[in-house]
Amino acid sequence: MKLIYVAHPYGGDPDNLENIKKLINDLTIDYPDDYVFISPVPLWEEAYRVMDYMPGMDKCLELLSRCDELWLAHNWYESRGCMIEYGYALGAELPIRYQSNNNRLEFKEWAND
Repeated sequence: MKLIYVAHPYGGDPDNLENIKKLINDLTIDYPDDYVFISPVPLWEEAYRVMDYMPGMDKCLELLSRCDELWLAHNWYESRGCMIEYGYALGAELPIRYQSNNNRLEFKEWAND
């Protein structure tokens, strides 16, 4: 099984938190045998309220460093945190997938060309 880090915009928005939880649940149901999905947002939502931004990102990148792939969800390119995670994954040469349609659980491979 592969450990998949799911990056999704958060920004303290409760709707984003619910969307992330739903996405992780849906992915787990759709890919029950091949992947384990993890996102730092539901794990550390309370800590984000008191933690400075960069120490929080350091924790996210530590978690990402232990994963096999990065999957970028929703409007990830509008999120500073997701862009940092994307840059880290590129540098670490992790496989990257991105959500090709915000209404579906379809993720396409990122071409690093």
